[in-house]
Amino acid sequence: YSTETATCAVRNVLLDSKKRDDYGYEFNGGGFGKHIHALADARDAQGRNALGIASKGSHEVIHEFLLFCGRYKLHIGPPEHRTATSVVLRAQDLSEQADYDVIFDNADKDKSGKLDKEELKEISGVIGLDPGMFLRGSGKSTTTISKDEFVVICKQQLGDGPREVVIKLMKNKDQWERECNARKKYELESKYVVSALPKIPPEYAIAKAVRDGEGGLNSIKEKYLDNIAPGIYAIVMNAAHRNLLQMLNQEQPKLDTMKAMLRQVFEAVQHMHEKNLMHGDIKMVNIVRFRIDNKLRLIDLDASARIVP
Repeated sequence: YSTETATCAVRNVLLDSKKRDDYGYEFNGGGFGKHIHALADARDAQGRNALGIASKGSHEVIHEFLLFCGRYKLHIGPPEHRTATSVVLRAQDLSEQADYDVIFDNADKDKSGKLDKEELKEISGVIGLDPGMFLRGSGKSTTTISKDEFVVICKQQLGDGPREVVIKLMKNKDQWERECNARKKYELESKYVVSALPKIPPEYAIAKAVRDGEGGLNSIKEKYLDNIAPGIYAIVMNAAHRNLLQMLNQEQPKLDTMKAMLRQVFEAVQHMHEKNLMHGDIKMVNIVRFRIDNKLRLIDLDASARIVP
């Protein structure tokens, strides 16, 4: 078989059993795309997996089905959280890895070779880390940080590998816009509220990925979502370690630890109120902890509302 023939064969095996092409013509496929993760890891007698030994064309086709939006490797399992209007999926972002040196250089407007708190604040949304973490972590200065120190801290906290993220897919456009606007308009700090990551795929690409069940989404839908399609409006955030409900059930913190945790929650709520914004849905699953600094932050702003003085 030619490479082109093999590539077409792979695509036909993975396509839905009934699919229409761009011209509206219906054709039959094998429908195995929903099992893409198992198929990609199928091994031959020498122990080589299918993805590793596939030709370039076949490799590209497999990746179309393996990744959500050609970028996110979904965790095939129960969703992180689910409501009547949204579902939260854990994933790895396999897009091009961040170049921390370039991020530093772009933020260093005065070319001083150091970043101060204001410069760090401008890029905190890009990297998803609290500016204060850099100044505390440098160990030398409380006002500025060098490039070497910046890069080391980024790699310690975020690593060199794929970024662990969660993808919140929402059905209601008004709620999605409210959550997006709350973070942008009110300039909420990432040390109190989990930031939405920038530079995610465009709306039309996400809508298509949901409709086509890319990256194993169809398998998740069948097994864990009662075949109910998730929403097409997405917010992507860094993945937290646990929410407060999980911490209480699994860690059974002592009284002093509980007091410290509640203090962090109230500080986050106070921060939002100082910005004239009410969260509107404070509950344990909407309070999460990150390993990077072991601090609690708020999520889920789709019920937020402006506080009128």
